[in-house]
Amino acid sequence: MSKLHMDGYDLHYTVYGLIDKNQPTLLFIHTIGFDATEWNRLLPNINPSFNLVTYDFYGHGKTSAPNGDLSFEKLEWEMIALIKKLGTGKVHLVGSSFGGNLGFFVAKRHPELVDSLTLMSAAFYIPRNSYNAEYKTKVQLMDIDQELLSQKIVMDSVYPVTPEKAKLIKKAFRRVSGELYKKGMAILMSSYSWETYNMMDELKQLNVPALILHGEFDPIFPAHLCIVYSTCISNSRWFIIPEASSLIALDQPKIVANFLNDFIASEKIPVPVTRSHQKMIDEFKTIIEKGYQYKPTYRHFLKMTIMGIYPDFMERQAD
Repeated sequence: MSKLHMDGYDLHYTVYGLIDKNQPTLLFIHTIGFDATEWNRLLPNINPSFNLVTYDFYGHGKTSAPNGDLSFEKLEWEMIALIKKLGTGKVHLVGSSFGGNLGFFVAKRHPELVDSLTLMSAAFYIPRNSYNAEYKTKVQLMDIDQELLSQKIVMDSVYPVTPEKAKLIKKAFRRVSGELYKKGMAILMSSYSWETYNMMDELKQLNVPALILHGEFDPIFPAHLCIVYSTCISNSRWFIIPEASSLIALDQPKIVANFLNDFIASEKIPVPVTRSHQKMIDEFKTIIEKGYQYKPTYRHFLKMTIMGIYPDFMERQAD
């Protein structure tokens, strides 16, 4: 493991083997609450000719958090520093869940540094009402019983649960401060809520090839969302990973590696479709766009008090 000195802390990263600048470089981004060990089962199955790099981002694993200030901008800054340190030119970003969102954030803003983006169980659609209960539960458990929370994360993240996977997740989770973990969840809530984030407008701005993978049994974000995301990203392809939850690299490392190896080695041109297929895609996108154009109607109520009597509310529809 190597160190990259940042502003008041060291970023820990690992380069597997010797760097060959003539070969693709894959930079793996773990999810919130985990660390680089998330990729332990996947890496042995990746094409050995590729340059493989993992790292612990701010406040995770062996990378400390001196001030506890977490944001996509801070994580973007340290990722760009690492890419430049590697000196291999463009990289292929491979992100898991929160790490996928971070990879998208960097790839959209810095396409000159990114050859492709692989999204594993990333979430770009977070309905506040339905996810709010999940968020509150995790925050409460973090304050009351972190061990119970780690057990919940295990149950939600892998399928099937095995002692090996549970041990790996819990060990990584114990290294992350409660406040930093809550900030990471809050970032997702605020950045991707349906009310403030137009998924279609944002995803179509991605100008690098994308591979979208999602676990069949993800209990929080349904697998079919990867189809929706792929519809919005012009040069993308998607696959649902069978017998897997959200941490698909732990659940199905060989299947994930096969898709990833093929994608990295391919020309990554847009997938050809027939006219009828394209028509269906366009109609589907139109339906989604209409959903984002919908504006709720707010009703105003006038309350009148006459001689101490409270009559029924008089409703007036807003113009």
